Amino acid sequence: MNNIYPYIQKIHSSLEGGGAVNTSLFVNEHIMLEPVLHAKVTKEAIDIAALTYAILRLPFELLQSEIVFLGQSSRVMERAGIMMGSKAWESTQALARARKAAFNDKKKQLALFIASNSDVEDAVTCMTSLYIELLKLNRKVKNGTALEDAFEIPEDYRKLAEILGIHLSAFETLIQHPIDWKIQLLAGSQLDYSRTVQEWFINIAQSRKKVPVNVYEQPIYFVSSNSHSLMNILSGFPLYKKEAIEKVTEERLEKEKIAFEEEGVPFENVLYYLSRFAAKDPKYKKEQKAFEKKYGVYKIAPYHNIDIEAQIFSIKDLMKNPNIDPRIGISKKQKKQLAQSDALIVNIAYPLGMAAYHILKEVTENAKEVRGVYIMGKAAALNAAVGDVMIPHYVYDHHFRNAIFVHNDFNKDTFKKYVEKQSILDAQKAVTVRGTYLQNMESLQADFKAGRTIIEMEAGPYLNRIYEMLYPERHPQDDTFLINPDMRLGMAYYVSDTPYRSEVNLGIKRLTWEGLNGTYGISLGIIQDILDTEHTRYKKK
Repeated sequence: MNNIYPYIQKIHSSLEGGGAVNTSLFVNEHIMLEPVLHAKVTKEAIDIAALTYAILRLPFELLQSEIVFLGQSSRVMERAGIMMGSKAWESTQALARARKAAFNDKKKQLALFIASNSDVEDAVTCMTSLYIELLKLNRKVKNGTALEDAFEIPEDYRKLAEILGIHLSAFETLIQHPIDWKIQLLAGSQLDYSRTVQEWFINIAQSRKKVPVNVYEQPIYFVSSNSHSLMNILSGFPLYKKEAIEKVTEERLEKEKIAFEEEGVPFENVLYYLSRFAAKDPKYKKEQKAFEKKYGVYKIAPYHNIDIEAQIFSIKDLMKNPNIDPRIGISKKQKKQLAQSDALIVNIAYPLGMAAYHILKEVTENAKEVRGVYIMGKAAALNAAVGDVMIPHYVYDHHFRNAIFVHNDFNKDTFKKYVEKQSILDAQKAVTVRGTYLQNMESLQADFKAGRTIIEMEAGPYLNRIYEMLYPERHPQDDTFLINPDMRLGMAYYVSDTPYRSEVNLGIKRLTWEGLNGTYGISLGIIQDILDTEHTRYKKK
């Protein structure tokens, strides 16, 4: 696409030399691209969508930093003379991006841990977007405009101030004296990426020493979704704590009640949404952990440099749990048969871009048997509304320019009993983009013209790895191929924004309860498919 690949090439060619470069180096390419997510990039008006999107996906400590290091691990950082083990470095992270980071206040240095090239592109484009908007604000403030008056809509400033919280003063200082952040990529080899993911997986595998599950020896169903939906459905803890949750969130429930009714949100989904507020109580969390362990549900915290939580569910132990979401229909006979299963469900919080390839590669190389791969994500849609469910049967991957036809085991019937009000669009075409800022109106129009209606970031990398599971060769490039594995393969997305139709994106508003039905509808469909598949195996015995 015009101006997209030159921007990507500029990022990697500039950083791979090993030296530090200024963020301003990428401004021209960013402006020439005119990202959909940065619609006002060429105007003097402040782009509140781009500004808040970038701030939410970068650590607040960036506001006080002068240089940003990008590296895969502490080992890589220390090889470059950055001693991450010293007390000068404090761990931190962004509000809305699963990426570990550390900050050295004394030296004004920020370290971002990256898991793939996608992380590099994401960090650079977010920093460049933020830098452009800071310069706009600087010009306005220098001309005598008060910061709160620099925005076209007064509410925009209040939203920004709310997001920044105690970091507002640091932001105001940065506006007065903008910093042209230096960015340095410390290492970018495939070996370093592989080592980082390998360490992450070894940490998961070592959980067998503490809990009665073994990802090396037991068959697995791999799920890429989020860190809450499968957990809520299969543990049933929010349903078990219904009265306590409603008591704690009574005011919030009353406030959102009408919206829930208009959106057609089922009682269970409402309770799952409210449970996140009850979970702030340490006593609640302690009881939840013991409850989950009792029924074969285990959380594996992110390890070291990759901020991706893993969850392991023992199917046979789940059958002892009377609190599983009742919408999952399991008869007594089925429970008895599934109680014989030795299979595990391994769920990871969806990774960014090429990290998906590295993670699935590591998992599938080490698991005894993979009986299914399930991918749930959020996506931008060119022909649907926020909250709708979209099912792809074709993916165009911009990472390797592959056109991939997919035998997707999911269809409308998979989700229709769980998603009643929202639309379910089957047989769709998806496009895996390189990054959220690496799209413009020209690329969206080209995708729409080609019938590609789902815009997401991980399907291509996942499918390229599945290709390698099926054929005795590395995945191709600039090719067309079919993915039709002998294991279960399910892919579905819920719509989080509609940039082409209405320019509504997650920079303008953060998705809250609007995506509940889509998220839980897909999650229920995934669980039902796994249990049905596993039940069929034991039904034959």
